[in-house]
Amino acid sequence: MYSRCVRLPERPFQAGQGNHALGPNWLDDRPSRRDQDHRRAARSSVSCPRKPVSILLARLFAPSLGRLGAAQKEPPSEERRSARSIVNTKQLGNSGVQVPELALGTWQYQGGVPPLRVGIELGACFIDTAESYGTEVVVGQATRGIRDRIFLASKVSPRHFRYQDVIQAAERSLKQLNTDHLDLYQLHWPNYSVPVAETMAAMEKLVEMGNTRVIGVSNFTVA
Repeated sequence: MYSRCVRLPERPFQAGQGNHALGPNWLDDRPSRRDQDHRRAARSSVSCPRKPVSILLARLFAPSLGRLGAAQKEPPSEERRSARSIVNTKQLGNSGVQVPELALGTWQYQGGVPPLRVGIELGACFIDTAESYGTEVVVGQATRGIRDRIFLASKVSPRHFRYQDVIQAAERSLKQLNTDHLDLYQLHWPNYSVPVAETMAAMEKLVEMGNTRVIGVSNFTVA
């Protein structure tokens, strides 16, 4: 299975167009289109501390290990750290956006805010969620106050692939995540009962309105 992402070219934005699809005017206090463009340009690459993967995982899972009676150890010395793998970045598809290779997935996640915050501080600034995961609220809490440091990804469920449903699903996700935009919005799984042209038209509209920077697909085959 593969995930593909594409960054659409910037399109002219005209005030008043597209807003009718968002329902209640809860986004009226969003930054202007010009402010969003400046913000996106400043975040073309996510700036994350480069930390050893081994240290990141050890700190994330230390509370669970402690409950099992495992001994807690101090992080290795700086000399040992430098010899280990670090969180590198790579380009996301053909989008031109650099993201950390190590992301924090939140499917079936129940650990609350602290582990996510620790992961972010240690370099895992790419957080993946979805409307079907039920974790968008806790991710929004974990990224509060540090949103500009995070590459935030979510997904729309196949049952919401009709044009208006896609727009409304994105609206709900933005509310849950307490943000005015996503960095990546994906189709979670295929839905062969809805024409893909209709679904992608809605995804393109979200990019045009500034609700997401990049769009893509998840769990789709290349065929």
